[in-house]
Amino acid sequence: MKKWISVVLTLGLILSLTACASSSNSTTSATTEKAAETQAAQSNAAEKQETKAASKDVRTLKVATFVSSADILSAGYPAAKEKLEELSGGTLTFDVYYDGTLISMMDMLTNVGDGVADIGLCGMPVIDSGTHLNQIYSMVHKGGMPESIEELNACYWELLEKVPELQGELAEKNVTMLAIQTFPGSQTQIISREPFASVADLQGKTIQCSQTVVGKLVTALGGASVAQPTSEFYSALERGVTDGVYNIWATYYATNLSEIAHNYLKFGDAGISSGIMSTVMNLDTWNSLTEEEQGWLKEAFAIYSEENSKAMYSIIDIEKKKAEENGEVRYFSDEDMKTIYAAIDEVANAWIQETEALGYPAQKTYETIEQIWKDHLK
Repeated sequence: MKKWISVVLTLGLILSLTACASSSNSTTSATTEKAAETQAAQSNAAEKQETKAASKDVRTLKVATFVSSADILSAGYPAAKEKLEELSGGTLTFDVYYDGTLISMMDMLTNVGDGVADIGLCGMPVIDSGTHLNQIYSMVHKGGMPESIEELNACYWELLEKVPELQGELAEKNVTMLAIQTFPGSQTQIISREPFASVADLQGKTIQCSQTVVGKLVTALGGASVAQPTSEFYSALERGVTDGVYNIWATYYATNLSEIAHNYLKFGDAGISSGIMSTVMNLDTWNSLTEEEQGWLKEAFAIYSEENSKAMYSIIDIEKKKAEENGEVRYFSDEDMKTIYAAIDEVANAWIQETEALGYPAQKTYETIEQIWKDHLK
C-alpha cells in the first residue's frame, strides 16, 4: 500500500514539474515574440525616419568669390551657412567656391546673372565697370560720411529703399543685392614709398585706383590713374610702375604694402569716397524662393557682413599701428582741400550728367545718400 502511495506521489510530482516547464516555456516564448515585435517596430520606425530624412528636399546654392578662404571677406561664410541651415531646418544651404575657381572677379556680375553661380561677391571695379547708377557706392563727395562700417552699411540699405532704381539697374543684369560690405572714407588714403604732402606732389604721379571715379579725380588733380589687379599692387609699387596706391587699410594688410611703403596721405578724417563689396544673387534663383526662404537668406548674409566687419576692425587696428610706429601720416592742407573739392564737383557733375542721359536718377541718388549721411551724423 505504501508502495502504491509512493508511486502515485511520484507521478503527481512529475506531472506538476512538466506543467511548470510547459508554462515557463510558454512565458519565455511569449516574451521572445513580444521583444521581436518591439524590435521590428523600432526598426520600421527607424527606416521610415531615414527614408524621410533622405527624401527631404535639400537645396544647395553655389556661392562664388574671387578671394581665398583665409581672406577677411570670407570670414563670415561659416557663420552665415550655419545660420541658414538652422533657420531652414537643413533644407537650404550653400557651398562656397573660393579663389575665382567658379567665376573670376571681373566676370562675377555677368556670370551670376547668367546662372553660373547663385550668389557672388562683386568687387568695386566690377560694379564700376558693369553699372552706371550703382557707381554711387564709390562716388566722390565733399561732405562727411559715417566712420562706422555698420552704420555705413545701414546708410546704403536705406539708399536702396529710397532709390529703387538701384535694384532696378541690377535687375537688368538679372541679379539683386543680397549683402553689403562697406569701407568708410575714413579708411582710405594714398600709400606711397616717396612722401606726398600736397596736390602739387601728385602732378605727373601714377596712382593705383580701384575705383573708377577716384581715378578720374586723380586725373583732374594732375596725376595719372591706373587700375590693376590686387595681386599686382606690391610688385608695381616696388618697381616704380606706380607711385602710390589709393585704397583702404585692409588692402594694405592683405597685399603687404606697408612692408615697402611708409607714407600715408589722407583726404581729411572722413575721406572723400567710400567703397563697397556687393554680394549679389541671381534674380531667377531669388524669385524661385518663398518669401520665408528669402528672409532666411537675408538674415544669414547679414551675419556674413557682421562677421566680416569684426575681422575688418582687427586688421584696421594692425595697419594703423604700423603706420604710427613705422610710417608717417599726413593730411592735405585746407587750401589743397579747396582744390580737391572743386575737382570733386567737376567729376561728380560729369557722372550725374552722363548717368541721367542714360535714364537713371543720378542727381536724386547723389543728393539722397548725402542727406542720409547727414541724418546719421546728427
